[in-house]
Amino acid sequence: MDLTAAIVLAGALDAALLALLILAARRREPRDTAFAGLLVVLAVVITCILITHRYDGAVESLAVAVEQIGTLVAGPMLLAYVALAVGRPLSRRASLWIAGPLLALGLICFVPTATGRWPALPAHLQVAVIAAFSLISAAVFVRAAPWLRSDVPGFWRPLAVLSTMGAIHIGQAVRFLTPAHQDAVAVAGSLGGLALFALALVAATAHTRVTQGRYARSGLQGEALMALRDRVRAVLDAEDAPWRRPDFSLEELARRTGVPPHHVSQALSAADSSFAIEVTARRVEDARRRLTDPANARVAVEPLGMEAGFRSRSTFYAAFTEATGLTPAEYRRRTIVSGPTGADTDARAEDRRAE
Repeated sequence: MDLTAAIVLAGALDAALLALLILAARRREPRDTAFAGLLVVLAVVITCILITHRYDGAVESLAVAVEQIGTLVAGPMLLAYVALAVGRPLSRRASLWIAGPLLALGLICFVPTATGRWPALPAHLQVAVIAAFSLISAAVFVRAAPWLRSDVPGFWRPLAVLSTMGAIHIGQAVRFLTPAHQDAVAVAGSLGGLALFALALVAATAHTRVTQGRYARSGLQGEALMALRDRVRAVLDAEDAPWRRPDFSLEELARRTGVPPHHVSQALSAADSSFAIEVTARRVEDARRRLTDPANARVAVEPLGMEAGFRSRSTFYAAFTEATGLTPAEYRRRTIVSGPTGADTDARAEDRRAE
C-alpha cells in the first residue's frame, strides 16, 4: 500500500471511530449525533474516492455511486450540524426540504450508476452543491460566532469541521486543475479526519487536566465522589423540584446537599456534567410533559416554559430546541393530535411568533 492510500484509510478509520465514540458517549445530544453522522459520511466519501482511483469495472462503478450519494447529502448534513452547534437548529420541515431532493436524486441515480448504465453526475455539479452548503454553513457560524465562547464545543468543533471542508474544497480545486493529483481530495479529507481525531483527544485530555487541577485539594475521589453525585441528583429530583424556580442556584443546591458548592461542582464534573446541564435537562423534560398534557392544550407555550423554571422565552426556546431538535411549538404540534380544542392552531401561532 502506498503512502497516499495509507493516509486516506487512516483518516477514514479515525473519522469513523470518532463518530462511534461520540454516539456511544452522547446518544441523546442532537448536536453530537449530527456531528457523528457527518463524520461517517465524510469517511465513506473519501474512501470511495480512493477506490475509484485504484480499481476499474464494477468496483469502481459501485464506489462512484456511493460517493455520489455521500457528496450530495454531506452539504445538508454540514449545514444541519453547524446550525445545531451554534444554537440555531433547522426545523424538521426545513431540513426535509433542503436534504430531501438531493437524497432522492442520489438514490434514483444509484442503481444505474452502480451498474454502469448511467454515468455519474458531473463532478463540477457535485462540487458546486457541497461548496454552496459549506459557504452557507460558514455564514451561519460567523453570524453566531460573536455570541459563542471559545471554550465551548459550539465554537471549536464547528470551526474545525468548516476548516476541514475548506481543505477538501482546496483539494477539489487541485483535482480539477491538475488531473495528475486525483487523490488530492481524499488526502485533504483524511488529514482533516486525523486532525479532528487529534483535536478530540487533546480536548478530552485538557478537560481532564483542568478538572483534576481545579479539585486537586478537595479530598473527594472514587466512591465518595460518586456517592455525593447521587446525593446531589436526589436533591434535584426531590418532590418540591427546586429547579422550577428561576432563581435556583448552585449555592442553594449545595446548602440542601450539605456540602460546599465546589464539592457539588466536582461531583457533577466527574460525571461529565454540571449544575447548568442538570438543571436545564430537568426543566426541558418538565416542559415536554407540560406541552403534551391535554389539560394545557389551550395554554400558550411561553407560560409553560416559565412554569418549568426558565427565566425568559429566549432561554426556554434555545434550551428546548437544542435538546429536542424542535421548537416547543413544533414539539407540541407533533405530539398532540389536532382536535376541537384548537391545540394545533395555537401551536402554529406560537411557532410563527417565535420565528
